[in-house]
Amino acid sequence: MQIIQKLQRIALYQCTPLREEFLNRTLAKTIESLKDCTEDGEYAVYGTIKGVDGGADWFIPTCRCGSEVIPRNGFYYCSDCKKCVVNVIPRYRIKARVNDASDSATFVIFESLGCLLLHKSCSEMLKLSEGVPVGCEQPDVFKQMLLEKSFIFKVEVKTANNNDFEPFYNVIDICFNDRIIAKFMEMHSSFFSPQTDKIIGYSTDGKTNRWQCIVLRKEFDCGLC
Repeated sequence: MQIIQKLQRIALYQCTPLREEFLNRTLAKTIESLKDCTEDGEYAVYGTIKGVDGGADWFIPTCRCGSEVIPRNGFYYCSDCKKCVVNVIPRYRIKARVNDASDSATFVIFESLGCLLLHKSCSEMLKLSEGVPVGCEQPDVFKQMLLEKSFIFKVEVKTANNNDFEPFYNVIDICFNDRIIAKFMEMHSSFFSPQTDKIIGYSTDGKTNRWQCIVLRKEFDCGLC
């Protein structure tokens, strides 16, 4: 009984900030209204991943400091550290094509959230891809784990990234919790047409992270999400 109560308290603690973040603290927008933003900010957008743009361009080489490195004279160079880097670290930069009822846009997913979505680091994903036939630009797991999955994305709008061709938005957080998503859709029902994609629940297989309440909820209802 003590273990059950402890797990319930963990679920309650972790669900509350997630619910607050996506339902109350972050302004909700459609993709269409996102493109009309004239000021920098952070917004919550519900959408469905329909594809991954860029072919093989789904990761970047980085320095240990986390900055992207650039090829220079046969080496990689980090402009932040101002030195050549011998051992580079691959990190996700997944350009997801996200649709909602209003429009579509490119949402860029980086390493930490990419690991949560794919259950593997970029380094691990590259190792798995070593045996993939030449010509396959993206791992098959992208189709299995990303395509047709619907989430609430917290994205960062920087007007400097907007252009007449196609704006892109960096993803800074993702909500996988189906109850929070349902509440979001209820609160913003005007965003959605009758054909809006159904909610797809998601779990992180019990990994310890801020969304652990999704897993715990299968056994214990925290009452908040």
